Amino acid sequence: MDPVLPADALPPLDEAAPPPFEGEGPLIARLVREIAAGFRPRRTAAGFALSDRLGPPIVFFCLTFVPFAMLQGVIPWTHTLRFGNVFGVERIGESDVALDILRAMGIGLLVQGVTAAGFLTAFRSLAKAYGQPRTGGVHDVGRVALRAALYRAWWLPMQGSFGLPVMLLFWALPTEAPGGLVLLPLLLLSVAPVVLHFVGMRHAARQACGAGPFASFTVVLVPYILMMVLQTLLVGDGQSDALLTDWLPPPPDAPSE
Repeated sequence: MDPVLPADALPPLDEAAPPPFEGEGPLIARLVREIAAGFRPRRTAAGFALSDRLGPPIVFFCLTFVPFAMLQGVIPWTHTLRFGNVFGVERIGESDVALDILRAMGIGLLVQGVTAAGFLTAFRSLAKAYGQPRTGGVHDVGRVALRAALYRAWWLPMQGSFGLPVMLLFWALPTEAPGGLVLLPLLLLSVAPVVLHFVGMRHAARQACGAGPFASFTVVLVPYILMMVLQTLLVGDGQSDALLTDWLPPPPDAPSE
């Protein structure tokens, strides 16, 4: 077991800045600055420990994670529309399109919401177990961990082969696009959000929650494994039925067609 290092071994919190969303300025500007902070995980992680307020991160979560999760479900899980061929949309079913899109958005929110809840719960629990309050910061480590997880949850609908960036790429591709040309951007768009989110949460566990250098990996890795299990249970792995199989359209032969 990795011992928890003294909080004083970490950079002092007086050098950290609070999350941009909790600063001054118009809501949209603060929203954009907070999203941009997610691309600088090491510089912004310690600021989560400067306050115990849950209101701002919950608002940010609702304004980012919720719409991203709903949009993520549209392309892969609609029954009446096929997306592809340079932003083309083809009707393939007779059901009401509006209701079908709403259902797909609901599936996206359900799947992403369940997996996010699993991540938040596990991350908070492990951060409390392995971390300790930072000198000059909030004493409730679990609350700090929850703040960090809420501020970075918008990355979750972006991840993997069903992530929003990958779905948009498939929609934008021409039908005749060569597979070799697509492979690199596909890998980048599916893996980069995972890396940025994982690194960001690891730095949050280390700098904001006071976990040790090796324990901070465990604090993030276990919730990621839980997320993968939950997603497989909900939507399957392409080889077996899942809890939501009856709600999902049959998998297309090629997502870009």
